[in-house]
Amino acid sequence: MANGIKEITVERGRDVRDFQLFAFGGGGPMHAVSLARELRIPRVIVPPEPGNFSALGMLFADARIEEARTVLLALKAEDEPLMRRHADEMKSALHDRLRRDLDARSVVFESVLEMRFKGQRHSIKIALHDRDGFAQIRSRFFDGYRRRYGFIDETAPIELVGIRIAGIALTDKPDLARLHQANAARRAEPEHHRNVYFGECAKRLRTPIYSRSALPVGASIDGPAVIEEFGATTVLGPGDRLSVGSLGELTIDLGGAGATAKAEDAALDPITAEIITQSLCAIPNVIDKNITRTAYSVLVSEYKDFAVGIVDADARLVCQCKGGIPVFVANALSAAVGEGLRLFGKSDLQAGDVVITNSAATMGQHLNNVVMYTPIRIAEDDSGLLGFMVIVVHWMDVGGSVVGSCATTKSTEVFQEGIQFPSLKLLKRGLRDPQIYRLIEANTRFTQLVLGDMESQLAGCMMGRDMVLEVARKFGRSAVLAAIDSFWKRAEAAVREAIRAIPDGTYEASSFLDDDGIRRGKALPVHVKVHVTGDELSVDLSGLADQVAGPWNAGFQGGAVAAVRIACKFFFSSDDPANEGAFRPIKIVCRPGTIMSAQPTAAIAGSGHNLPTVVDTILRALGKAVPDKVPAGHPGTYSAQIIVDRSEGAKGYHLEAVAGGWGAAHDRDGNGPFRSMAHGDTPEVPVELQEATYPYRLKRMRLRADSGGAGRHRGGLGIEKVYELLGPVSYIAMFDRTLCPPWGVAGGGDGQPGRVDIVRGGEIVASVVKDDLALEPGDEIRLYSAGGGGYGNPLERPVAKVVEDVRSGYVSAESAARYYGVALDEHLRPTELPPRLRGR
Repeated sequence: MANGIKEITVERGRDVRDFQLFAFGGGGPMHAVSLARELRIPRVIVPPEPGNFSALGMLFADARIEEARTVLLALKAEDEPLMRRHADEMKSALHDRLRRDLDARSVVFESVLEMRFKGQRHSIKIALHDRDGFAQIRSRFFDGYRRRYGFIDETAPIELVGIRIAGIALTDKPDLARLHQANAARRAEPEHHRNVYFGECAKRLRTPIYSRSALPVGASIDGPAVIEEFGATTVLGPGDRLSVGSLGELTIDLGGAGATAKAEDAALDPITAEIITQSLCAIPNVIDKNITRTAYSVLVSEYKDFAVGIVDADARLVCQCKGGIPVFVANALSAAVGEGLRLFGKSDLQAGDVVITNSAATMGQHLNNVVMYTPIRIAEDDSGLLGFMVIVVHWMDVGGSVVGSCATTKSTEVFQEGIQFPSLKLLKRGLRDPQIYRLIEANTRFTQLVLGDMESQLAGCMMGRDMVLEVARKFGRSAVLAAIDSFWKRAEAAVREAIRAIPDGTYEASSFLDDDGIRRGKALPVHVKVHVTGDELSVDLSGLADQVAGPWNAGFQGGAVAAVRIACKFFFSSDDPANEGAFRPIKIVCRPGTIMSAQPTAAIAGSGHNLPTVVDTILRALGKAVPDKVPAGHPGTYSAQIIVDRSEGAKGYHLEAVAGGWGAAHDRDGNGPFRSMAHGDTPEVPVELQEATYPYRLKRMRLRADSGGAGRHRGGLGIEKVYELLGPVSYIAMFDRTLCPPWGVAGGGDGQPGRVDIVRGGEIVASVVKDDLALEPGDEIRLYSAGGGGYGNPLERPVAKVVEDVRSGYVSAESAARYYGVALDEHLRPTELPPRLRGR
């Protein structure tokens, strides 16, 4: 029970000691005081008739009917009469219905408007009152938006999305005070005594037993004591004090361990340290949700191509949201702040400053990934700098030679891929720099989308900063810093313990990428060495291919660091937020000038596309040391496609990393379809939204039969998608690992690689994996993503599972016979078994 309470308080960053514990139900009051004492909650409240409390609530419920109406309206002062007309129609209909159905004599209304900034996809609800004018509505929207998301642009246009009105028929309510019949003049007297064991003092104590029905209003009882009633029992521990309220409720103030001092008055105990840590770790997750709701582009609001984190004053990662893309587990956040500290110094990064950067030399990722951060300060001197609130967002377009900037397989230098922001101050002490805004507007094809996403990013920085400051003010600077250090040390110790479980030695593995998109057919070798010594691990990437002419490069931070950190997080600390401590035992070796440590001028539009294969290869090396912990190969590619609308005046494009099957493990079939290890399980953009936004119709999406490698445990399946084009588009495919398919392990078969077929007039006119094509209305795009590798000898797979795979469409009957040795008749009954079962 204590863990359940922690899940909704401490693990969300809330101090459980700020709450009171409300105990109802038959068993709640019996355990409430001991639970509160364990969690250091200072007060428990037990309502009258706790066993019937939920039913009691129904006696107080009014009859209520709600109606919602979609009303899309660019809300201006002149539009208020139209909005009122909609609301009045809805009220009239609700009033008539309540009178007709319930014979209601008294009806009241609660009216709510759903509003947003124009261009956003999510709205907030604000109250609408009868006498509100446009100015009041607008002001209430701004206030509500600012409270929820922290920062707004009051010059941006707003729009109404819908109206919700509840009609409420008021009902008569019971008088709770009259229900409590105990005589206030009487004293609380126990009915008898018995010996009761109390765990907090490990003793049996002679304890008075009271009847709750005999307790008068205003009575006080000192613990230990037991209060009995029909349906529930309430237990007070030694030192607790109970008082009876005017409604008959029991208020219990805990003594001893329940009434502990707050952290600012006491040393940093483990519970306080955990509360501070979880408070900080919860903040990026809250901002994650806010960005999802306030961003303008589908890429951010639906696809979630961003990450949020907190970095300390020395550019070390404190924590990061769990919903962000794994590629940002690299040093994206810390590297950006480190660049700013080198350029400005701590003294020139003051409260209200906001810095943006996407510098190729520092970040090493495609230029669309723009980092924004703001200082978290409690004073102006260097010691007053607690850290930075940092958010990286994939901006839809930052200029360059193609729509979308990174949507190319043909760039040969970074200067073709967009504008760079080398640590520029977007805001200086809270004031916007209009020159930077004009610079951004002039270097994007999608001004509204990019500026809208940027405002969402900015609001997230400001709100996150304020939330961290709230924690610092509550617990004190020293306690916060001590809790962070403790969190890092625990994370580091856990990773070191996991490394010690791996036998010392050097483990190597190899794979390769198809080519760089420019020099077709020239494979890019990937060779890694993992050195394990005691509780430290070193990953040597010196065997990677040299930097290439095409955009299949990444810088050191966005490439080598990202790959190693993703692999190690996957292997050693997958459940914890990314943080500095977890990476301290990990060393990275990579010579300059490889595809994962390219020079600052190298083309990096496809910077992330190498990551899945390098991560997969690192894990393949670790699998030689601990084979039971590493699955077979996964697709090792983003399987990315970009569909750019070429219709006159259109500027939209759809970018997607297509999910594929993951490798099987020693004890289970492969999972999926999931996106790559480097891209994470970012959600699928709803098909309805895709079709409403882009010039195509998705005709079919299904699992790709036979794509998973055969094995005792079958590889996960890829996806087959078929798009019918409704208008002219530019189509960019960015697939890889088609010549080095997802490998099987321990005798398992390889997964099928991915590809894209272009169909025109019913015939395949092109099969592509890495190319840019101009397509026309009526063309079909048939996309096939890769499956995962299999694990173990396929002939050892249970026949029943093979039959079920065929029945489910995961494996064809031909493959069942060819790889698993199981021939089936037309009714899917086995007619031939694997050799190991023949003759039985």
